[in-house]
Parts: sequence; C-alpha cells; structure tokens
Amino acid sequence: MNQTLNRPLAVVTGASNSIGYELAKQFAQNGFDLVVTTTGASIKYISVIA
Repeated sequence: MNQTLNRPLAVVTGASNSIGYELAKQFAQNGFDLVVTTTGASIKYISVIA
C-alpha cells in the first residue's frame, strides 16, 4: 500500500512566521502532509517530498 495514503494531514494558517511556522516544522518533522497558508509573500522555500 502507498505510504502517502496513511499519513495524517495538517492545515496550518499563518505558516510564514512565529507559531504557525514552528507548528508547520513540527508537523513536517513528524511525518504529516501539510497545507500551509500565509497572507504575504514571506514563504521563500517550499519542499515537496513524495
């Protein structure tokens, strides 16, 4: 079975700084798929890992 079907999904708003940024990092480090949002152009790097 494809492992990506079994991973939890986290939606993080305000992921470009402060608490949202740290939460997104923690979720990613713990195997979550992420959907992140920000109101500005301050997210500089996006990684896609299959």
